[in-house]
Amino acid sequence: MQWLVVICLMVPAMQAAAATSAERDAFASALRGAMNDSAQYDALNDALIDGMNIGPEKAPLFRRYFEEVMTDPAMQQRMIDEMLATGLLDVIIASGDEAEAMRTGFSLGYEVMVSITTRGLAKMSHDDIRTFFTLMGQAFGQVETRYCRILMQQHGATQEAQILASFAFMRSLDLPQFRSYLSLSKAALAAELLPAVPRPPLTAAQLDLSNQDFVVKFQAALQELADPRGVVMSLSEPHSAADEDFCAAGKLVFTVLAEMDGLTGQWMRRATLAAAE
Repeated sequence: MQWLVVICLMVPAMQAAAATSAERDAFASALRGAMNDSAQYDALNDALIDGMNIGPEKAPLFRRYFEEVMTDPAMQQRMIDEMLATGLLDVIIASGDEAEAMRTGFSLGYEVMVSITTRGLAKMSHDDIRTFFTLMGQAFGQVETRYCRILMQQHGATQEAQILASFAFMRSLDLPQFRSYLSLSKAALAAELLPAVPRPPLTAAQLDLSNQDFVVKFQAALQELADPRGVVMSLSEPHSAADEDFCAAGKLVFTVLAEMDGLTGQWMRRATLAAAE
């Protein structure tokens, strides 16, 4: 889903001293026009698919998904609202350097898309959330080891590294997994964009019970490993751990979270997603 941020590169920089109401409307119109321009998003789609290198079977699936998301009016409006709220337009207008303005636009747009996606994941159905954790556990056993550290520690990585890791993640998925990933992506966006009854926040008691259950199950799974030292190292001393240690840790953590049953499982998965927001 992070690929969508590059749409901000298609919106021309506006030269002015400050963002007036008319200029904000013009920016919104330009962004909406870019997202509805089939020639532009086809070219962008081609570039993304080339960069992801996901293969001929996945490419048509991603292309269809990309078009559906790009032309969704609710997504367009949310992108406009949140990009304006970040101050993106003021940055573009204030800059006399169009290239720098576009780099800033990319950076802010990336954060907007990550935020929309993360909030949506936490609002999906419990079954979809569980499927997401299952998929993540599987992917950590398949992705190139050099990307596991970034996938486990997104906050410490550059945006470029995060994007490359997300591409590697998609490459690692087999076709059924990739279909599931796209379906979950759409579910996350729908959960964030469509009106819904909000879930009440987890209470301290719920968090405590779910965390206790997770610790018990994680410790049991850890003891089943032939050599758990790498997993422990990645979680306790990440700077000293190897990339493959993060792969093993990611696989174990997400698998345990996915396999937790009952209310404590639902609560722990929700808490994990909430912590990532």
